[in-house]
Amino acid sequence: PLPSPSELVVQIRDLAAAALAPGRPPEEVQRMAGGCEIAVRLALSCVVAPVGEQETGRLVRRALRAGGGL
Repeated sequence: PLPSPSELVVQIRDLAAAALAPGRPPEEVQRMAGGCEIAVRLALSCVVAPVGEQETGRLVRRALRAGGGL
């Protein structure tokens, strides 16, 4: 069976955080996981309700800056 939307977000977040984690302290990895989750949620929302060309990247960068993420 396919994962639920929330399970999919968690799986992608964990994979992205694991890819960025090597050599970083645990508290930084945890912060980065939050940023990864924001990016995944925004990307999925742009799939469901598409925005203009190249807007997804801008939305992700703006959200991460506002939240102190990556």
